[in-house]
Amino acid sequence: MSRFTDADRASALAAARAHVASVPLCVVTETLKIGASSRVFAGQYGELPAVLKWFQTENAAQIVTDAQTELAAVAPRLSTGPLQINRCLLARPDLGLLVLSNAPGERLTGVIAAAPPAERAALMQQAGAWLTAYIGPRHRTADFGPGYWLKRLSSRQIPLLDEGLLTTLMDSLTDMATDLRGARVTQAATHGDFAAINLHYADGVMTGIDVQGTAWLPVARDIAKFLAWSTIHCPAPGPSLCGVPRADFAAILTGKALPLSEVETILPFFIGTQLYGRLLENHRHSTRGDITRQAILNFLEWRKT
Repeated sequence: MSRFTDADRASALAAARAHVASVPLCVVTETLKIGASSRVFAGQYGELPAVLKWFQTENAAQIVTDAQTELAAVAPRLSTGPLQINRCLLARPDLGLLVLSNAPGERLTGVIAAAPPAERAALMQQAGAWLTAYIGPRHRTADFGPGYWLKRLSSRQIPLLDEGLLTTLMDSLTDMATDLRGARVTQAATHGDFAAINLHYADGVMTGIDVQGTAWLPVARDIAKFLAWSTIHCPAPGPSLCGVPRADFAAILTGKALPLSEVETILPFFIGTQLYGRLLENHRHSTRGDITRQAILNFLEWRKT
């Protein structure tokens, strides 16, 4: 249940209407989300349905500029056909305002959850193709530093209930890190928050949303995030691999998303770190918490083989 009331949403809507009153063609019609540092609204830009993001931090102007720049960089590869990105209709850094085209369809999370196995595999394959198209030529190789990612996790508080499980998982990841340190890793200008919740799907077209700026990250991390998210939010029966559905693992990698050396080493490491983080977030949720715990147990069992 949302912690924001109808009165909160009405107040946010009134504030947004006042904020964009001087902006031609902008109409705000509904509050979609109230965040700690931004608010999201439905509306129109001229005759087009639109999503309006109002950033309210000290660096709001930079956030808007960065998002506009990144969307312009990927638009040539994601403007037509089955792989698309929502367009930047207007950027007003001075107002912390970003106006985006509306992504058609429903979030991919729900589509995957309802899909039979063959259709689910096709959707996973298309998601992998979308990430490859998003990256385009913007990739490089570098030395891998797994300690950075483990340090980020170890700085977070562990819930008492899951202390034993997460400690065992951290020990396993630390052991993996010893062998992976200095390995070659593919980095790219990726989406940065690549998950089914940030893709919409309608009539065969997959449209990405929620681009914040250019994020150079290991490609394996984006793929691992997508797989871990889907495992927890769109659970599927069948055998697992590295804690996630084996069929999902194979489908999203169809094509040339990652070299085989990373598929067998760095990708599993990032799946483990993603499951660790997901349990920190989901440990109080009765369903998602239990699914995540089972996925971690499956990961640890895979590590024994």
